Amino acid sequence: MPTNEIPARVAVAREMLAKSVRANQVLFDFLARFSPTAAKQLKFKLENHERVSEKLLTDLPDQTIPGREVIINDRISTMFQFIDINQQLADIVFVTAMETTKRTGRPPPEQLDEYLQSQLHKLDGDYAKLYEGAWKALEAEGNPDRFRQCAASARELVIRLVGAKGSQRRNELRGLLDGNREASLAESLANTVEELYETLSKGVHSEIDFETALLCIKITEHLTRYLFERGYSSTHSC
Repeated sequence: MPTNEIPARVAVAREMLAKSVRANQVLFDFLARFSPTAAKQLKFKLENHERVSEKLLTDLPDQTIPGREVIINDRISTMFQFIDINQQLADIVFVTAMETTKRTGRPPPEQLDEYLQSQLHKLDGDYAKLYEGAWKALEAEGNPDRFRQCAASARELVIRLVGAKGSQRRNELRGLLDGNREASLAESLANTVEELYETLSKGVHSEIDFETALLCIKITEHLTRYLFERGYSSTHSC
């Protein structure tokens, strides 16, 4: 990328970022009617990414830095990859929340979902125990390791349901879901649970940890509902 094109490309990137953020915020505001926790945290992630991206697009490498153009291109690409992933997560959370609302006449609960618990128990008693364990860990206020344990149980449930991260998970989901887009959405959701677990395992705790652990459970719930709605059964379990 010629040096004289960099300002124009950065300006276009800023404009596209702003439009994407506005569009996603409208979606999250609507999603909040059906799944407040997921909407709140996806919106938090998006706003944080907007701040980071703006800083990256403002504090550009000096012209004397080797590979400056490549660095800037990488920053712009990473920025849009995140927005695309966030959009995918919002899509699948919205679909599962709508389907739950249609089936039950009310939004997904912000506590242990007894329907989901019973469905998991029918599939495998250990799956239900992992789900229950995630909620119990989250609610154990005297346990300083409760957030990591909560996320660990959610992550283990995801692995049991759709396999380990990578090709195993991808193949499992493609065998269950119709079309690569559905499989890609579900894979993004499952991978996010693992990323949240890794975040909570770093040992540096903050006031957002409760919300992060709760989001980990909620995304696991949405993924599980989505799989059940698509006909998941014990024949697909890993």
